[in-house]
Amino acid sequence: MKDKLIAEFNQLNAMKGLRTAAALQGACHNFTIEWISLMFADGEVSDAKANNRMQQLSKRLGGGNAVLQKVFAEVWKENPSSYKFADKQMIAIRGLEEAKLIFDYEAYDQTKLVQALRNPDYSGFLYSFWFPGAVVGATDAHTIGFFRPMVAKKGKLLPTNEFISAFDPNYGEYLIPELEFNYWLNKLKAVYVGVIKHHMLKGFPSKTPPKLTTQNGNAVVTAQNLTQVATGTTNYAAQVAVGAANRRDSHEWQKLTSLMCWDAIFHCAYLASIINDDKYKALLASRDKQFHLVKYTDSTINNATAMQAIPPGHAIGFFVEEQDKTWRMIHVMLSVGGGKAAGNKNDCIGVGSMLGWEVLDLAGGLKWEDGYIKAPMGNDSITGVMKYRNAYVRHRPITALAQVELPSLSKASSVFPWAPSGLNYALANEPVLLNGMKVIFDQSVGLYPVNLESKEEARRNGA
Repeated sequence: MKDKLIAEFNQLNAMKGLRTAAALQGACHNFTIEWISLMFADGEVSDAKANNRMQQLSKRLGGGNAVLQKVFAEVWKENPSSYKFADKQMIAIRGLEEAKLIFDYEAYDQTKLVQALRNPDYSGFLYSFWFPGAVVGATDAHTIGFFRPMVAKKGKLLPTNEFISAFDPNYGEYLIPELEFNYWLNKLKAVYVGVIKHHMLKGFPSKTPPKLTTQNGNAVVTAQNLTQVATGTTNYAAQVAVGAANRRDSHEWQKLTSLMCWDAIFHCAYLASIINDDKYKALLASRDKQFHLVKYTDSTINNATAMQAIPPGHAIGFFVEEQDKTWRMIHVMLSVGGGKAAGNKNDCIGVGSMLGWEVLDLAGGLKWEDGYIKAPMGNDSITGVMKYRNAYVRHRPITALAQVELPSLSKASSVFPWAPSGLNYALANEPVLLNGMKVIFDQSVGLYPVNLESKEEARRNGA
């Protein structure tokens, strides 16, 4: 649809080579969330800016992840209410505040949609609608986005101009005069077989994350005084963690958010110069690497008062006892002082988000018992009631990583001593080429190049 279009885009063209059902599921949702994050980052609307945004969306599939999109699509269909949170990870990984449901899945009401956009309480909008049939780029349902820059005036948030930006992953970015929005919607509806049966609207608040401070004696640990503390120390590691949590638009927040919880703590140690590049890679590739951070035999944290006293820069490990009486670490975070800690994927201990590097109040937020915490295990399949398990909390200074001895991945003492020169290192969020195929691992691994052969080739070779 060309009316009010200022920059062209087509999700099918952007995803050439991945036109499979698994790769395309949730693509429109993914591209739209990415576009909203770009609008927040740019802070202005112009033809040039819009064209630049479309170019960014075309790179790396709009920041897309076929696995996440497939999970999104599966959760979306799981049960009658799963659509409300199915996109949680896709939103969090871009540093956006979790969307607020403006109106739930309901019968299409164009007047209600127009009023929500002409008198907005939010800047970013994620709009999903359901229609009978199919068009190129959408079958049965589709997601598009809207955006309105806001400014505080007389205690209220008001739009800065009389235009509404829109994005359809099948066409591109639009700039629509507010008074013509209803007319524009009629044209949009005509493109999607002329009938919209149901719709749903989510909003993204136009506020930046609050600055977090942490008490360390008389010093306040913030991103702003980062240079006042020596590198290679626990305090500096804590500042790195807090600084990244404060800047959700930063590369480091995105990096920490993409990592497993223990890999993220290694990354903080690396950024704080507690460990060098060689040791960082060796730790990530090591077996049972999480226990280099903290073990069950380390110092205990038995209650909220003890948590309040933990200094900044300590690895905080959470352990559960297995049936064979061994102890398994389910989560790890980095203390930043004042009873708080930074981490990723924190919902497994009962506080924080499923995904996203953040600072949380562990002293006040965890379900403390006498000597342990109650960690959620999920709802009972029959009763629907949340089940809990006992998790025991331990800590160790992150600076202890400097004393860990591991074989170097860049020397002949590699884990592949018979052919060390061929060893490569793969980060978890970067694809590697294996026999002509791109492969992404779910955690960082050491790789040695090999030649794969099919069964037919093996037979011909006499194997």
